[in-house]
Amino acid sequence: MKCIQRLFAKSAIATVLAVGLSQPATASACSTEPYIGSICYMVTSYCPQGYLPANGQTVTINQYQALYALIGNIWGGSPQQGNFVLPDMRGRVPVGAGQGTGLANVTRGQVFGVENVALTTSNVAPHIHPATVASSGGVSGTASIAIPVVNGAATTNVPDNTTSLATTSPSFDLSSVGGVDSPAKIYSNAAPTTTLKPFSAPFSVTSLTGITISPNIGGTPFSVRNPSVGLTACIAAIGIYPTNPN
Repeated sequence: MKCIQRLFAKSAIATVLAVGLSQPATASACSTEPYIGSICYMVTSYCPQGYLPANGQTVTINQYQALYALIGNIWGGSPQQGNFVLPDMRGRVPVGAGQGTGLANVTRGQVFGVENVALTTSNVAPHIHPATVASSGGVSGTASIAIPVVNGAATTNVPDNTTSLATTSPSFDLSSVGGVDSPAKIYSNAAPTTTLKPFSAPFSVTSLTGITISPNIGGTPFSVRNPSVGLTACIAAIGIYPTNPN
């Protein structure tokens, strides 16, 4: 009985080994039997055998017919020239093609995104700019000034933009014991009848040549890159051809 069990165990092991050897290894990133067109990353400066650096290089169709059949000329090259371009993963991260909820549509092979952005006027809220006034030369001289007066009775003691100086002397209220002075009326609402003796006053006016409005932002692009680590991107050129199930 023990002999039969040992024979059965050996037979089972042989069967498992035979099945395992007859089936290809499961394709995985940078594996020895990858799916052609799959991309993996290495910490080394080179790609393993059967892989090509995914650095946007141009390769010939005749040398990599299976890979060309999968990606075609989506990144460049042409059948007439007998070549095609590999994806360039340097400094880039892959995203799923298609349109996610609330997201922009991404087509297969589409290259997009920037490392740095600069604000434009549409991105900036209302603000204040510093202004610089430029001047050059100007006009200077002497002006003759004459103060208008009324040669008549003063009617008010309140000056405003409708009154002029008048000629009546200040008055005093002597109705009370000791004498109490009251505000003098020295202005009149009447139209001026003459002027005081004119006098000269120098003046100088600077000529403006322009006003410069300085930007309140430097316009220097700033980085929008996420924290990352640099690895060598590789694309499988030799391996298992992925059959389309559709």
